[in-house]
Amino acid sequence: MDKVSIVVPVYKVEKFLRRCLDSIVAQTYKNIEVILVDDESPDESGQICEKYAKEYPYIKVIHQKNQGLSGARNSGTKIATGDYVTYIDSDDFVTKDYVEYLMSLIKLYSADVSVASFIYQYDNKPMKICRKESISQCLSPSEAIKRMNYGHGVSVTAWAKMYKKELVLRYPYPVGRIYEDVATTYKIIGDCKNVAVGNKQVYYWIQRVDSIMHSKFSEKQYDGLKSATEQLEYVKQRYPDAVNAAQFRYAAKCVELMALCFLSGAGHREFKRLKNCSAPYTKDVCLDPNAKQSIKLRLLSMRMGYYPARFTFWIHEKAKQRLV
Repeated sequence: MDKVSIVVPVYKVEKFLRRCLDSIVAQTYKNIEVILVDDESPDESGQICEKYAKEYPYIKVIHQKNQGLSGARNSGTKIATGDYVTYIDSDDFVTKDYVEYLMSLIKLYSADVSVASFIYQYDNKPMKICRKESISQCLSPSEAIKRMNYGHGVSVTAWAKMYKKELVLRYPYPVGRIYEDVATTYKIIGDCKNVAVGNKQVYYWIQRVDSIMHSKFSEKQYDGLKSATEQLEYVKQRYPDAVNAAQFRYAAKCVELMALCFLSGAGHREFKRLKNCSAPYTKDVCLDPNAKQSIKLRLLSMRMGYYPARFTFWIHEKAKQRLV
């Protein structure tokens, strides 16, 4: 059995951490090490990590000065002794066959990276039941990048994936930048010989009101557009058949930031800035048959002005909430 290193960044998650760690120690795949990186958490998270490390010899704890999510992942990866690495965020949790399933995809297709599916779990809602069946396939790097950017069965997230360790060592996460997975995942996939993708839901992604995705709008949010721009240039050079997908990812990030702008009450200045950022790609994305209709509609509403866009985004948010 290949050894798997599970890297868990830890910061201000004492409410959720035990649930996360209990799901990890229950794994059916036994040749694992767990690296908990306490990123100078101001609550009791560091002490909780130490308690689990005393009980389970395969758990290691790093206590470090605060470096953010990227720095914590990088620190854990550097000391990993496994053949493969997977990441789990400490406010999320996984099914007991999380590692086993990702490894089975690696072995089935002799892949460098495997990708599983996830389920949205709101922390104030009843627990959802994961889909158990699995359909899997092997993708080329180009196809995987296209699917990832269109959001078709391959997520951009660092978690719910398993990587050959050499790949994540080659491409550390950018410290100080949010949306760090947007800046990194495409590079890792681009260096693979193939990617194994399965649709079994083995990861619970907890939706928290205080998470990055629900934070107030700030200049830091434009890190996502910076990463999407870098990916577009990368794809133009290495995988030109994926350019349309990378353009869609950039436009979708503009839409995502516009939604956050409206939710947080940011004003006309940010609206105009995001509208201008999306303008060069609006036509191409709206003509792309693979692009999601919900993104197209909101892009077009942005061209119509602040108030039509705000109303369209409000309608979309209400519709999304009804589906939860």
